Amino acid sequence: MTTRRLLLPGVAASVLLLLGGAWVFIAPFVVGYQPVGQPWVEATRNDLWTGAAVLATAAIGLVLVGAFSLRDLARASTPATPAARSPRPLTGHDGTER
Repeated sequence: MTTRRLLLPGVAASVLLLLGGAWVFIAPFVVGYQPVGQPWVEATRNDLWTGAAVLATAAIGLVLVGAFSLRDLARASTPATPAARSPRPLTGHDGTER
């Protein structure tokens, strides 16, 4: 399987989580259930903490997908290890085999 096939679902999932977390974070102010100029209600605090956790998780996931994809690309670009060679016979300083 190519790296691109593995990269696309990981990036898509992370971006969707990032957008979802951003929405949960700003929803109290966009929807309007947080009164303007009032102390934060419990629902607002809950949404801010939940949104921040989802945003952080998505950001970490996006970084990890990128890091593992780069690792896989680096591994794919390096040449394969040479075939196992037969060991050279041990010789003494005079060239005779031991």
